[in-house]
Amino acid sequence: MDISSRELEMIVKQVVAGLQGGAVSQAGSASQPVKSPGLSEVVYGGAAAAAPVRSGEYGVFDRVEDAIEAAYRAQRDYVTNYKIHDRQRIIEAIRRTARENVETLCRMIVEETKMGRYEDKLEKHLAVINKTPGPECLTTEAQSGDSGLMIEEYAPFGVIASITPTTNPTETIINNTISMIAGGNSVVFNVHPKAKHVSAYCLQLLNKAIVDAGGPANLITMAKEPTMENVDKLAASPRIRLMAGTGGMGMVNALLRSGKKTIGAGAGNPPVIVDETADVKLAAREIYKARPSTTIFSALRRRKYLS
Repeated sequence: MDISSRELEMIVKQVVAGLQGGAVSQAGSASQPVKSPGLSEVVYGGAAAAAPVRSGEYGVFDRVEDAIEAAYRAQRDYVTNYKIHDRQRIIEAIRRTARENVETLCRMIVEETKMGRYEDKLEKHLAVINKTPGPECLTTEAQSGDSGLMIEEYAPFGVIASITPTTNPTETIINNTISMIAGGNSVVFNVHPKAKHVSAYCLQLLNKAIVDAGGPANLITMAKEPTMENVDKLAASPRIRLMAGTGGMGMVNALLRSGKKTIGAGAGNPPVIVDETADVKLAAREIYKARPSTTIFSALRRRKYLS
């Protein structure tokens, strides 16, 4: 059967559109009922897909269900109508806005959470603003041989649920926003209750930056009142394709039991033993400024008889 170039082009476009969907369940198409492992069955598509979403304030919603639905629609728009260079432009706007407001964010964190030092918060924020990888990580690999040519590219998960801590609330929001939307995803945050005000302020700042840069509204969302019940709803929603959590091991273990693909980061303050063989002044300096934990232990293992 002969296929014209126009027909071939239409077929290619249909295949690409299907690949970009990202959020369609592996169990079937978007119009079919799907069931997350170990979770209650929810109808995905049909009347539910057309249900109205209550408007939020730059991504902050009263109900987590509306936050999920808004993020889902934004993600579909994002992968369908925006190119990689659009993502780069949007992320540069996020970095710029976060940099311009970094002092305000740091003061708000210390005042609300009563944790950390303003000066240290500045360093952490600037690190995630300037160093979090963006779309430049989306490399394409090609393999060719007698059997033909294969191209391998990264594809988005869809909507990601992100649980953030009280220790680094807005640093985590900025980091996850940049890295996750760089991959073509949208994000629904469930922030720590003790940092909900500064987290909402940060999320609204970033949403405004996204929209002002020409991006879709509600690419990142959250519920105004974060609760454990909302975490359960995120885990049960078929719209959520990946769970990401930063905090204690109890929270990470709970996410791992959700039945979803999960990325978890547990406690970030490991115990350190300084024994009588250590150079105490050197150990103190290294513990204070250490980034990877290997730096700490390499300093502590320098025994005097080796010098």
